[in-house]
Amino acid sequence: MKVGEKLRLLRKLKGYTQEDLAEKLSVSRKVYANLENDTTKIDVPRMTQIAKVYGIELEELINLALV
Repeated sequence: MKVGEKLRLLRKLKGYTQEDLAEKLSVSRKVYANLENDTTKIDVPRMTQIAKVYGIELEELINLALV
């Protein structure tokens, strides 16, 4: 499973929309959608932000992305 697919699954499990996540990350919905579609690579600062939104450690998010 690709990183974007993991992000999409996690978002849906938490009941968020792409718009919700975009707002929490201070980006446009399109920018967030590109992350989920794997058209934009995710850097460490962005991964850290996403982990904080979900209340998990960065390591957990990275491990999810690697599986």
